[in-house]
Amino acid sequence: MKTHNDIHDYFVKIESQYPVDSWSINGVDIWPYLRIKLYYHLINFIERESPNKVVSSSTTTRRTFKQVIDLAKDYLYYRKKISEKKRINTIFLSIKMHRVNYQGRSFNRFFDSMIKAHNLQDQTATIEMQGIIKNSFNSENLIDGARLLNGYKAYKKILRYFGVQTINSDCFYLNNYEEFLNQLRCQSWFSPNLNFHVNHMIEWSNKIISYSELYSKLLKRRSIKRIIAVSYYGYDDMAAAILASNNLNVETIDFQHGPQTNVHMAYSSWNRLPDKGFNTMPKVYWNWDQLSSDNIQKWWGRSGGTLVTGQPWLAFFKQNMININKCDILYTLQIVNKGNMIQFFSKEILNFMRIEPFIWTLRIHPRNLSQLGAIEDFLKLKLIPKSIYKIELPQNFSLVGSLQNCRIHITNYSGSVIEACLLNRRTVIIDKTGSLFFENYIDGELVHYVDKHNIEFRKDILKILDLNDTNFFNEGLNIFNPIIKTSKK
Repeated sequence: MKTHNDIHDYFVKIESQYPVDSWSINGVDIWPYLRIKLYYHLINFIERESPNKVVSSSTTTRRTFKQVIDLAKDYLYYRKKISEKKRINTIFLSIKMHRVNYQGRSFNRFFDSMIKAHNLQDQTATIEMQGIIKNSFNSENLIDGARLLNGYKAYKKILRYFGVQTINSDCFYLNNYEEFLNQLRCQSWFSPNLNFHVNHMIEWSNKIISYSELYSKLLKRRSIKRIIAVSYYGYDDMAAAILASNNLNVETIDFQHGPQTNVHMAYSSWNRLPDKGFNTMPKVYWNWDQLSSDNIQKWWGRSGGTLVTGQPWLAFFKQNMININKCDILYTLQIVNKGNMIQFFSKEILNFMRIEPFIWTLRIHPRNLSQLGAIEDFLKLKLIPKSIYKIELPQNFSLVGSLQNCRIHITNYSGSVIEACLLNRRTVIIDKTGSLFFENYIDGELVHYVDKHNIEFRKDILKILDLNDTNFFNEGLNIFNPIIKTSKK
């Protein structure tokens, strides 16, 4: 297992060997959870990163007196939100990493762009799955998902205290599942931390069922017709909300948040699906561009299952853009650490930075803010003068503005390739993995590929910098209205 393509092929093989489409416990389809968790484990293995766990929830064990008081407040918050009967069309499901600082307020770059542009404040609500950030836009229509879940857990504890609890009789379909587990255990990359044994999966499914009861109450009380999640995977709370919505025949939509290419296994090659799809996955996918939509249509061909909506933050920010300091080269980074720094700053990149008098902006990944000092220390060690680069934090500067104010954009395999294309900003992919991810985007005009290890790297980048400014046709820069009817039920 060495490349993302190897990972892709491995999942294709698994789905050809095992009846993953039928694996369910107490009515919860478990293959999406297994697939996503295994996918990121394999990415961490080939990239030698510390594993990122699938997040159960944003809560911790509460023991102090203050925490007991907070739990009581969360219980009251839960009762209040469940009792509210405000009828709205759509609920958004949001996580913190997609928020940016816009005009001094915390702003969800995807959802709030659409809400503000179409004045949808009174027709929608947003559940912040990890809690509400202070000074958020449209705060009166935000629901604190962390407090909501904490309060629900307190409610369940009260029921158990009085002897009222639901006992699930385990009913599962796991044909050949043990064979699957035995095959995993034989792999060099296997780790017991994957925790896929049957008892754990029963616990997980029961947790999803329990959480889904919370979201069922919320959806029914507010007569919700549609939920829209940004990144449907990785959070148990999100899986529970999607399960509840699918069970209630509420339309479930995933809104694109990054690359959805042919080797991103959350969005590619689901070759073994139940007739109606998995009940812990969305039924509809809204995409930034046609190539992203086409990739999903290869495996999810139902009528109305995909829709090209464009990238609303690009359109919104471009309409309201404030000029910032310009740079020659914008470099959007992946998750870096002391152990993999040389992967992102190869010998040829460092030579280029030392020799050529260009100004660089190094844009940190949203989940990598703690590594700012490590990057500065590494570049200092490699004799890169600090005067030629600045490090950009995503919460402080919009990617849209940074793309608009650079001469060229380079990246390894960031989804910013697609956003740069939508803004007609010339991009250079510098990593073999990225060339695989975005092979359908590389055209030698708007998107180029230059290997960061090639001795001709400096020469090739200089040629691209000498090209005239791009003047291609822009697409996807309208701000989509998310509450219009778009698909057949």
